[in-house]
This record gives sequence, structure tokens and C-alpha cells, in this order.
Amino acid sequence: MNMSLPDSKDRRGFHLEKSISVGHILTTISMVVMAFAWTSNVEKRLAIHDTQIQELQESDRRQLKDAEMAKGEILTALHDINAKLDRYIERNMRGR
Repeated sequence: MNMSLPDSKDRRGFHLEKSISVGHILTTISMVVMAFAWTSNVEKRLAIHDTQIQELQESDRRQLKDAEMAKGEILTALHDINAKLDRYIERNMRGR
């Protein structure tokens, strides 16, 4: 039974190396750059969406105002028609 320590060439299993390769550094840098680019793109899209939401809200306010004005005009017209009908009915009732 030989109880000697295993040779470094004969290691099996998990081990860590204390060196960092240029490939790892370049990969990490490129990932960080891509993360910043993606974040910047998301921020631009959010700003565009915020502007579009504000424009839609303003459009909704204008349409609501226009609808209220139209409603008022329709009510006025209906009151005028009602008054004319009342006068017409009164004239016809007097004539009998």
C-alpha cells in the first residue's frame, strides 16, 4: 500500500488554477460592454414609451373634451326640438 501524495499530473477531480487567461479577461469585458449597451437600449425604449404614453393621455383628454362639447350641443338641440314640439302641440290644441 503506497500512501504517497498524488502527482500534479495525476490529479483527478476539481481544482482551481491561480492564473487568468487573456481570453477570460476579453470575454468578461465584452460581457460588461454588452450589458451596458443593452441597458442603454432599454432606457431609450422606455423614454420613447413614456413620450408615447404622454401623447396618448393628451389625446384622450382632447377627445373627452370634444365629446363633452358634442354632448352639450346635442342636449341643447334636443331641448330646442322639445320646445318646438311643445309649441306645435299647443297651437294644434288651441285650434281644435
